[in-house]
Amino acid sequence: MAESNRASLPNPNEQPLECSVRRAIDELFSCVSLGHQAMHYYRYGRRKDCQVKRENLKFCLKVNLKPEAEKQRLLGEREQTKETTLASQPNCLDVWTLRTEPLPNFPFSNPATVAPDDSTQPPANSATGSPTSDREQSSIEAEQ
Repeated sequence: MAESNRASLPNPNEQPLECSVRRAIDELFSCVSLGHQAMHYYRYGRRKDCQVKRENLKFCLKVNLKPEAEKQRLLGEREQTKETTLASQPNCLDVWTLRTEPLPNFPFSNPATVAPDDSTQPPANSATGSPTSDREQSSIEAEQ
């Protein structure tokens, strides 16, 4: 008897799906705004098509007139369709391949960038390439 009551209680983690007409209008107006269109034209060289936003607004207007049970069913179907569409499209993770072992020459060692261990030699004069004297070295340090 207690189990049947628990099954009928709503799950707090599951929120009912909703479609906000106000949000759909805001997204459509944002899409067709001059600033958004100018940014899209600058980036991609063409005007952004806001057809998806228009369809979303039409869907929200239509679904909000339905009874609650049918509304939830339609919203659930739409979410599944969106997830399926997104999963079938390429994404940023498709460009990476997972390595199971490091590259053979990792970490990379470029002989041109590795400094020789010449700690016994005095620092070279940057202008002539010759070793600097103590007096030149102290004047260089004083300037810095």
